Parts: sequence; structure tokens; C-alpha cells
Amino acid sequence: MHVMGKKKEITHPRECPGSNLASSLESVKEEQRRKIKVVVFGSRHTGQGPLGRAWGRTDADLPDLQPVVIYEREISHAGITVIVAAWILSLDPQFEYMRKAMFMHADAFIYTFDVSDITGKTLQYLDPFIDEVHGMYEKMPPELLIGSVYDPTLSTKPAKTTKLVEAWREQHNNPPYFEIDLTNKAQFFDTAEKVFQKAVYLFAENVGKKN
Repeated sequence: MHVMGKKKEITHPRECPGSNLASSLESVKEEQRRKIKVVVFGSRHTGQGPLGRAWGRTDADLPDLQPVVIYEREISHAGITVIVAAWILSLDPQFEYMRKAMFMHADAFIYTFDVSDITGKTLQYLDPFIDEVHGMYEKMPPELLIGSVYDPTLSTKPAKTTKLVEAWREQHNNPPYFEIDLTNKAQFFDTAEKVFQKAVYLFAENVGKKN
């Protein structure tokens, strides 16, 4: 397990679309939480590593396959500070014995797949692992789906992929959906920020409902 150094940053409410980050963090404070764990996984080369590095604001990478790499960042508003930790998991079979332990105590899950995959294999790949996660939680934490674009020649998403994504989301309680374009650095960092802000907001919203 590798933890990349956390960075401190002031995050303003407007950066979390459709939400109020101030009240969200207040809900987290009431539960006396200091760290929010966001688990990220998907088939290989679907954007998990870049997502984590974008959140951690680092270009540090590890050359060897690891069971999990954790990227941390502090977010603060109105005197309330929490650490948001992105757990980037490897689903490689050699780490199967550790997987349930890494799934535990998560506050949100992010699932990634390849937008250009018209076969739907990278979406289907997620299903057994999501089933495993669902079997561990009486009440599921928030879930988000991320479609990644790696191909710079892909100007529009294949129509077949759009239908596959719509069908998959309907079968999985319609999780919030984002697409990240790894061929466009500025757009990628902006979307990655929105993804994690949304995960934090949904988690805090759940906390608020419990209190």
C-alpha cells in the first residue's frame, strides 16, 4: 500500500456543481469524521491512475503493480477541514485475497470503463466486483460511473456505447455519470475535480440524512 502525500487546498462551494459544499462539510463534521475514503476501480487502462493523480495534484507514479495506491488531499471551507483519500485499487488476481479488506469502510465508490469499447466488456468487467461490494454493505455508499476516453481520434462516442451505458446504468440504480477525456489535459483535470467533489457531496448528503 502506498500513500502519496496529501495537499492542502481551500475548496469553495461553487466548485461542487449542484451542491453546497459548506453544508456538506458541516454534516461530516457533525459525525466527527476527518477522512473520507473514495474507492476507485475498473479494468486496466481505464483512467483510475490518472484520476488519483489528478485528485492528489501529483505526477508521481509507481512502476510496479501495487494492490492499492492512495492519493490524499485536504479540502477546507468555513473552518472545516477533511482529508479526501482516493484509493486506486488493482483488481489483478494476485491481490484477490486483499480485495474485500480494501473495499471495507468506503464512503464512496467510483467505477471506470472505456468509452470506446463498443463490446461493453469493460462495463461487464465491473459487475462481479460491484456485486461483491454490494454483498458487503447493508446500505451502499454513493456510486459513480466514469467513462474514459484514451483515443485522440475519437471525436464522438460510438452510438452503441451510448446505448450500452444507458442500459448498464438502468440496471445499477442510475449512478451519476461522467466522461473524462485523457487526451485533453485541461478538460481532464476539470472533470476529475468535479467527480471527486460530487463523491464528497453525495457522501455528506447521506451523512446529513442520518443525523
